[in-house]
Amino acid sequence: MWERETALVRTGAPRTAMEKHVKASGTTPQSAKAPLTFGPHLRIRHKRDFERLQRQGRKLYSTHFLLVVDKAETPHSRIALAVTKKVEPRAAFRNTLRRRLKEIFRLHHSKLTGDFDILIIARKDAQYCEFAQVQREVLGALHHAGLLRQ
Repeated sequence: MWERETALVRTGAPRTAMEKHVKASGTTPQSAKAPLTFGPHLRIRHKRDFERLQRQGRKLYSTHFLLVVDKAETPHSRIALAVTKKVEPRAAFRNTLRRRLKEIFRLHHSKLTGDFDILIIARKDAQYCEFAQVQREVLGALHHAGLLRQ
């Protein structure tokens, strides 16, 4: 069995419909292109950007999250997440919450009224929220501040 699997890998045979399309046409379909990806250009990674956000940013409060928002210095919106051990000591739960927040941003960053840097800080008991509640709180805070289109 191992030989068969390695033979498939070596031949480069397409495994999914997407790979078949790419191999046949040399291009990716329109639905697979950038608007719904979450690449490194959408993340805040530098210390100076975090410090600027903390110093100049507008704070938006919800039950389980604190959002710090400021105009972006880049031509697109970016996000940073802070889910500390104080919120939940178990890494698996912290990572689940991070994935939920990233997915919300990935799906809705095109609805922002401008280019913003957003820092989302999880508060106590945030790890117990379902996806729908997390989405409602984050988008509600942004909408209440007038930063999100309908």
